[in-house]
Amino acid sequence: MNRAILVSVLLLSSIPIQAATWHVTKDGSGDFSVIQDAVDGASDGDTIVIGAGRFDDFTLHAFGKVHVWLDGTKSLSFIGAGAEATFIGPETFHAGWDVFGFKCEEGGVDLHLEGMTIQHIKGYGLRARQASINLVDCVFDRCYDAVNVRGPADHLVSTGCRFLSGEDWTSNAGGLWARDVDIHVVDTEFVIHGSGLKVTGPRTDSLISNCTFAGVHGIGGGVSLQGGADVLVENCQFTDLGVYGISVYHSGEVILRDNHIRRCSNDGVAIYGSTQLTMHGNIVEECGQCLWVGGPCDHQAIHDNHFLRNVSEDGRYAWTNTYDPLGHHYLDFTMNYWGTTNVEEIADWITDGNDSPDINLYIEFEPMADGPVQVKSHSLSRIKTLFTD
Repeated sequence: MNRAILVSVLLLSSIPIQAATWHVTKDGSGDFSVIQDAVDGASDGDTIVIGAGRFDDFTLHAFGKVHVWLDGTKSLSFIGAGAEATFIGPETFHAGWDVFGFKCEEGGVDLHLEGMTIQHIKGYGLRARQASINLVDCVFDRCYDAVNVRGPADHLVSTGCRFLSGEDWTSNAGGLWARDVDIHVVDTEFVIHGSGLKVTGPRTDSLISNCTFAGVHGIGGGVSLQGGADVLVENCQFTDLGVYGISVYHSGEVILRDNHIRRCSNDGVAIYGSTQLTMHGNIVEECGQCLWVGGPCDHQAIHDNHFLRNVSEDGRYAWTNTYDPLGHHYLDFTMNYWGTTNVEEIADWITDGNDSPDINLYIEFEPMADGPVQVKSHSLSRIKTLFTD
């Protein structure tokens, strides 16, 4: 090879390869008419633009039917025409549970889904392992398990998405479940029959912010934090949930601030231990009990909240449980407002070690706030209308 040709080859090899954009349309005017064909033909880093219409093609694998299958070797972006225009999935449910909307095998890739509805999947709307996920303006409608992502992976981000359960779903149905993945879930809506959002595993940078969790038929729970997860939950609304609004179960460093939890059939907040639990600026009202405590946290700072029992339904402020190891454990819930300043009334509606020798957890609520405290969720004048003296 002469010197001129060699220089040309070296120059060409130093030019980065530009990612391609592929178009998938129902009418055949694009590059492909089937999404899977575009995936198979795409290269790492490419973008697949999906037009309007319903895309219900699937491939059959040993593990089930898959509408869009990714082998974990390339990062791809999928851009729909909008959640009201682009639909992935059948008109009605497939039989059986081994059905996937998107399924990504292990491989450490990045996936971006935007502007589409994944619908009528009687299995997993999106299931991925070791993939970092970005979801923007997507709807998961009547998927039994909408999004299930297992790490280790860098992140799962959901912005402006909606998770909608079907009326026939049971409490086992799931909205979003992230295991060993840092999550940022913002401005996202969950209409829940089963669990709304579950975070499991010892990750250190997770955020749930400005989200709504609404129950259907009083089944299911809002946010579940487990297995050492470090999470900030802020400015969220929880309404008409069955089991709980927020559950903290053997978690890491958890901050709950400026959330509004109401009309949960069982527990507004369920606590069963964490490395550090901080709660402030929250309103918990009209629940079966504002707090259920099954075990102490290593450290806690739970102050400047409003715990308002459901008077019309004989709801309780708090309920504690027998805890192993044995011995008395005193739980600091001082400087909160309970809707009243009557100490005896508050004590009457707290079940703890003062009520049964079988219970070794004690709620300490004095000193308490002598009136409503400022919280971000509502104006002070709105808060005052909720309380009785």
